[in-house]
Formats: sequence, C-alpha cells, structure tokens
Amino acid sequence: MIGDEVRCLLSAVPYRITAARELCDGGAFEKAESALRAIVRELCEEHLPDSVPVERLRFAARRDLAEVLLAKADYGASEELLLTAGEHVARTLGAGSMEAAVCANDLGVLYKHLGRFREAREMYTRAGLILEWTAPGGHEMATLLHNLGGLAHGMGRPSEGEHHARRAVELRTALHGASHVHVAADLANLGALLEAQGKLNEAQACFHRAVEVFERAYGRAHHEVAVNLANLAAVAERRGDWVTSEGLYREALELQLQLAGTAHPQTMRTLGNLAHLYLVVGRREEAVAAYRRVVATLEPLVPADHPVLRSARRHLLESDLP
Repeated sequence: MIGDEVRCLLSAVPYRITAARELCDGGAFEKAESALRAIVRELCEEHLPDSVPVERLRFAARRDLAEVLLAKADYGASEELLLTAGEHVARTLGAGSMEAAVCANDLGVLYKHLGRFREAREMYTRAGLILEWTAPGGHEMATLLHNLGGLAHGMGRPSEGEHHARRAVELRTALHGASHVHVAADLANLGALLEAQGKLNEAQACFHRAVEVFERAYGRAHHEVAVNLANLAAVAERRGDWVTSEGLYREALELQLQLAGTAHPQTMRTLGNLAHLYLVVGRREEAVAAYRRVVATLEPLVPADHPVLRSARRHLLESDLP
C-alpha cells in the first residue's frame, strides 16, 4: 500500500527530472547535478516500494546524473554511476530490458569520449542486441545508430559510419519531424562524417541546418550551436577560406568558454582546431601557444591517450617544441 506522501513524491519525480534535463541543456550543470542528486537520494529511501515503476524512475535519475557528470567532464564519476546503475538494472529490471540497453549505450558514449574505442564498441554491440528485439524502430535505436557513426568518426573510419548516421537521421525524422533538436544532432553527426571524407557541400548543409534548429530551440548562446559553428569552421578551413574559418572558430570558442569554461575537453577541442588553422596559415607562435594551453588544461582532466590531448602533443612534437 503506497501512502499519499510517497504517491506525491513519485508523481512529481518525472517533472523534476525533466526540469533538471533542461538545466543541463542550458549549460547550468551545477544546478542540474544538485537537483538530480536530490532526486536520487529520495528515490533510494527505504520506505519506497521496490516496484518496476520506482526502479525505472531510479534508473532515469541516475542516468541523467551520469549525463550531467559527463557534460562536466567528470568522467570517473560518470562511469562509476553508470556501472552501478547497470548492475542494479540487470538485477531489478532484467539484463534484456530497455534500461539495460540505454545504460550500455551511455557507457559507449563515455568510452568513446575517453578514446576507449574497443570498450565503446562492446557497449554499443550489447545495446544493439537488446534494441533489435525491444525497439528496432524507436528513439533509442536512432540514438545507437547516431553513436555508432560517432564512434567510426573517432576511430578515423568515416565511410563506415556514414550509413549508420544516415539511418539515424531518417529514423529520427520519421519519429519527431525534421525540425526537432534530435534530428539536428543527427545531422551534425552526419556532417562530421561527410566532412572527414571531403564531401564538403553536403557537410556544410548539415551543419547550417543544425545551427538553425538549435538556435531556434535554445538561442545563440548554447553549446550545440557552438559545436556546429566549429564544424562550419572546419569546412571553411578545408576549403582554404581562412578568414571565415578563424571567425567561426573564435565565435565557437567564445561561446564554449562562456558556457563550459576553459577546463572542458570540448572547449579545448575547438582551441586545438584553431591552433591547427594557425599552423596552416603560418602563425606558428600563436599555434604553439594554443597547443600548450590545450595540453596544460587537459593533462589533469583526461587519460593520456585522449584524442584531443594526443593530437596537441603530436603537433608540439612535430614543431620540435616541448
């Protein structure tokens, strides 16, 4: 028998989780983390029933908290939380549940961020086996396809990822419509794979559309807008349009510094890309200063083999500088 107080708590949790997600989407990571930690604590109190609806709420709160920690680049805490959530889900909801697939997918994202590509692929494979049975045409399958495309890009195999990325766009458009932010994220993912293959016109169209959708939804000062401005900068650089490229990189970097601060891998990724542009146009001293800043910032934050850190170190070595 569930009392009125417990019933009230449980009915409010989905709305509180949604509010925390919106805080995270807006870059208010500390507030989102605080809100989600409070929800997790309340849902773990002993007087709550161990029912399927409660277990799903517990997982949703833990999963979103792990996502906030990932956004803050607190990779260790995010991994620990997801591993714990995955073990709990397997015991309470089943190893073949949708929640188990989502947890594996999220771990894959984390491992991809860390450059642990083999582990990422293992997690995505586990998620795919579940989703093929439970929801082959659903939102989570589209997310998995998106992530498989991103993994291929991270591994330097963009042609392998293009098919997955195109399927993600098609599936998500059918689910949500062409102007949804999830579709914009899929377009950005596809654009990155196309840009890496030199398919610049289509890549640019993907990034422009992504910026339009994200800016309409969130305003200009948003991390997704910044990421896609940096993507457009990369296309301009590939075309030899140095002035446009630098302007876009600088705008993206300014937004990321404002939203996430210096000590964030995505900010440093953009700075590293700007440094590469400086090298290309012969502004060696500025390039070296930027690469040194990337290395100094990321060394305490990420593993030694993190792709952005590794790239910055490689460029410094190639420049025969410490």
